[in-house]
Amino acid sequence: MVKPFQGLIKASDMGAHMFSGIPGASARFVRGDDRGLAVNLAISTYPPGASAPEHRHPEGQVFVVWQGRGVYSVDGVEVLAEPGDVVVVPPNALHGFRVDGDVALRHVGLLDGAHTLFQ
Repeated sequence: MVKPFQGLIKASDMGAHMFSGIPGASARFVRGDDRGLAVNLAISTYPPGASAPEHRHPEGQVFVVWQGRGVYSVDGVEVLAEPGDVVVVPPNALHGFRVDGDVALRHVGLLDGAHTLFQ
């Protein structure tokens, strides 16, 4: 019998998170500290019309868009990100985003270091 690769995290094994106040938005997440990593990962979906309010946290964050379009705000500067684009949010930067268009926005978010968002 072949032993399963321990680095593989099946989607069905990821934690699920519904965002309060954002109807229809959801995420699957992986806490890095559970696996000896210094990052946390979230694979998120936001329906058309959804937005994430501006907020800040001490950790840096990176978003990789893989479906739809989003308008991301980072310290007052707005950028339009499409599939394949990467949005970098420095530590403590005020940031948020909104879905642009009639297709759901799907992105992967990486948070640098320990973060309590998904505890």
